[in-house]
Amino acid sequence: MLVGTLLFFQQLTGLPVALFALVLGAAAFAINALHGKAKSALLILAAPCLTLAILLPLQGSGALNRVEFHLVKAIFQAKVDAMPGRNGEPRLIGFHMDDRGWQATGPRLFETYVNGDYVIETLVYDESGEILRPPAERSPAWIVRAQGRTHFHSILQPLSPSHIVTVTQMGGSWFWVEQIFHAAA
Repeated sequence: MLVGTLLFFQQLTGLPVALFALVLGAAAFAINALHGKAKSALLILAAPCLTLAILLPLQGSGALNRVEFHLVKAIFQAKVDAMPGRNGEPRLIGFHMDDRGWQATGPRLFETYVNGDYVIETLVYDESGEILRPPAERSPAWIVRAQGRTHFHSILQPLSPSHIVTVTQMGGSWFWVEQIFHAAA
């Protein structure tokens, strides 16, 4: 589980730990196979497959985004609470979550992002909830609040037909925005 957690949060130590776990698993498999413990050897092989069978659908469904959100919600809620409102307008705040140059899966199970696709994730606090609306249906007041703010320039209007913006409501005024910039075909 530690390896999966480190890789999920793309920690620099994740890849060496994953490599160590792979070597350790291969050694344990070889030792068990040489000693005639076929059941133990097969269980060692089954563990990573079972982990992938659980984690890949979770990542594709967005469930891991919810886990990540709930891990950091208190920190970002404290930041939002510390920011005063401006002229009684609903607050609109974006927090950069991740630039993922890669993902294990795409939007559907076993679909992978093409090499060169780029994923940006932003946690947005929008008291008006207008971020859920299609870009053409957002109010002029919301657009003015979003213009010039970090993280909102490409959310306001997708940059190209191959740029996909997906907004997921996380509860209350919180929204998870995933942008996928597909590589040119």
